[in-house]
Amino acid sequence: MNRSRESTSSSLFPLYLLLLTLALYWPALRVFFSLDDLQFLLKAAGFDEEPFGFRRLISVRLFFTAAWRLFDGHPWPYHLVAILLHAANGWMVFILARRLGIREMGACAASVLFIAAPVAFMPLHWISGMQEVSMTFFALLAAFFYLGGGYASMTASLAAVSLSLLCKESSFLLVPALAVILPAPRKRRALLGAGAALIALVVLLAVGSLKPRPAGHPYETAFGMNVLYNLLTYSGWLARIWDYCPDRVPEYQTGLAPWGLILPVLFGVASVRFPGIRRPLARASLLCVVLLLPVLPLVRHSYFYYLYLPLIPLWLLAGALLGKLPLRGVAAAILVAFIFYSATQGVRHRRAELTDGVLEDPILRYAATAGNAVAGFRAENGVMQGDLYIMTSVIREKVDLTTGLRGSAGKGRTTFLMVERALIDGQALKLFFPFVETVDFQDATGETQGWQNKHLYWTYGPGKMVYLGYGEEGLIKLVNYCMSAGEYERAGHEVRAMLGAHPDRPDLYLILGEIAVRRGDSAMLRDVIEKLEQLSYAENPPGTASRALNMLKRMASPSTDNR
Repeated sequence: MNRSRESTSSSLFPLYLLLLTLALYWPALRVFFSLDDLQFLLKAAGFDEEPFGFRRLISVRLFFTAAWRLFDGHPWPYHLVAILLHAANGWMVFILARRLGIREMGACAASVLFIAAPVAFMPLHWISGMQEVSMTFFALLAAFFYLGGGYASMTASLAAVSLSLLCKESSFLLVPALAVILPAPRKRRALLGAGAALIALVVLLAVGSLKPRPAGHPYETAFGMNVLYNLLTYSGWLARIWDYCPDRVPEYQTGLAPWGLILPVLFGVASVRFPGIRRPLARASLLCVVLLLPVLPLVRHSYFYYLYLPLIPLWLLAGALLGKLPLRGVAAAILVAFIFYSATQGVRHRRAELTDGVLEDPILRYAATAGNAVAGFRAENGVMQGDLYIMTSVIREKVDLTTGLRGSAGKGRTTFLMVERALIDGQALKLFFPFVETVDFQDATGETQGWQNKHLYWTYGPGKMVYLGYGEEGLIKLVNYCMSAGEYERAGHEVRAMLGAHPDRPDLYLILGEIAVRRGDSAMLRDVIEKLEQLSYAENPPGTASRALNMLKRMASPSTDNR
């Protein structure tokens, strides 16, 4: 009876893992494409003629090409594939735990810990996180077959290693590390360790990962104290369990070094206090560090999700310990508490804002901005073809939001430049609106130029769009809105932009005069009246300039008496 019950439970456990994964991560289905996603899609759709290359063949080139053909510009199926693969990874953790001899309850616990861990948040909310999720799937397969017997399992392990490296190269130390850390026949360890190392070397050479990266390169590496500080930063992030977004600034932080020592100290105390776990704890910790080692030399590219694969040895150990607790209810309560904690962290992560609807997490921020823009273009039913010109509502100082608003106190803050980057200088719009020819953005200094023969859009907030109209009609509409909203400086700016094309239009000077009256700017008003007088003297008979002058004088009275 007990065996039958355990068999039924094991057969249903993958379904439990799938339901848990969907319950925790279904909001990811609503997240739009972010920066890297759109860049990969531009290649897959043929808008970017630069080839994908051999690097990350499976997780980038094959995945995005196939997904684009199957799902087009709908992001939720892309996320769903990652979510299903994450659930499969959780099931693989269970199978691997059983092969390691961990009890069923412990294997289940390890799977749940892996599924719910906060490090899984970003790979499932960012479509490009498929690289991490797919790499881990094949890495777990490689470890599973490593623990098998015979040449068939050895061959399967090396094949899985190859597939993992074609998803992402940072798993290249997995099997060599297993050959050193885990007990196995000497011949098997030598063949698998050397074979995996050779495959990794070939792949790394083929994709160019062994080439030196110059200073300033996003993936610049160094082999100094930054390696230690990176390790302590990752350890510190794990210790600070209340921080839902520890890598909001994706760099190692020397100030986290004391926090980074907490886990090593706790592990050391546990090894002394409980000698029975000393060896498995040492093995799990060592394997975790080895799997993290490829990203530790990075100078300015530290991300929490890099722990997605390296933490699995520790989840296996934690699951094994939970499985040995005398009361199953205690283990179940711990798992429920962990799931609740992870769900709460996920909600906080998704909702956290820098200011005024601007999300704190950079990946989510750009995804939301691009998504808002595309949705806004569609909702406004503007003419999404030909040449577009996108304008910001307020001209302010440029602020780099990739590092957040901290340190920018007192400066003007705008999300407009973020829209430009989120849409990859407008190129990404071609994915969703194939008849768009060119997309130009208002200059960062606020200069309005090249608008005459384009469809104008106005952006506000995090990527929200409003269609203004074509050319001058659109600019006039923006001026009228700014006047009604009291944004006189902006209205005057756009009027002057039109005067650059039509220097003698009386109606434009009338608007400038009205702005001067509303702002109480007597000097500006005097200059406008003088210009209208010059234009009216040239009219014979009196026409639009004279009427504009009379209207402005009536509007300005008694201000004009003080001329």
